Amino acid sequence: MIVKKHLLAELLIKLRLLKFLNLNFTVQLNGKKFKFPVINLLGFQNLRELKKGRESYLDEIITSILKKTRGSFIDVGVNIAQTLLKVKAIDLHQEYIGFEPNPSSCFYTSKVINLNNFQNCKIIPVGLYNKISLLKLFMRYGEDDAHASLVDGFRDKSFYRSEMEKYVVVFPGDYLLKELNIDSVSIIKIDVEGAEIEVIEGFVDSMSKYRPFIICEVLAADKENNIE
Repeated sequence: MIVKKHLLAELLIKLRLLKFLNLNFTVQLNGKKFKFPVINLLGFQNLRELKKGRESYLDEIITSILKKTRGSFIDVGVNIAQTLLKVKAIDLHQEYIGFEPNPSSCFYTSKVINLNNFQNCKIIPVGLYNKISLLKLFMRYGEDDAHASLVDGFRDKSFYRSEMEKYVVVFPGDYLLKELNIDSVSIIKIDVEGAEIEVIEGFVDSMSKYRPFIICEVLAADKENNIE
């Protein structure tokens, strides 16, 4: 079923029609049915990732961890709700807190939450860092781009061609978890396009207090000499 829906979306893209349409797709994950929208191409990547089974290994990792410990799931880098869908497929009642500086991603993920009537979800529209600051958000395609980075030079040069300048406020995770009155944390997932060290530095106190499991994606480390 996912493959058929993916092919339909691909056809609409080739016909240059998908960008004019707002569609909702229904998929089954872990025996549960979920809806997600495609809004002017925003969210289409979810179909591609479901078809390919991208990051399917995370399902087993998250399931195993949540069987061992309870607490809030902290998602640093929400993007287009990929991890949110994984978490809710495992446990609909799991508390989920997502931090995301990209307005398009926050808008899209809020739509996913509303479509599925997800409970115990918070989306915080800020970035995480090791200090309170104002940073430029680099976006390749402009306002509706779900891909973004706070790190200048992390991606190839084409990523920084957008003429739009957008700035976002960033905070240390320790500060925000305290403000949110979080009692316990089970997992902190970090996917921040090059700012992993700064995010971890901002979570030092929380890591010591909650002892959470850390899932961290590190890009640009495919060769040994790229790993420091």
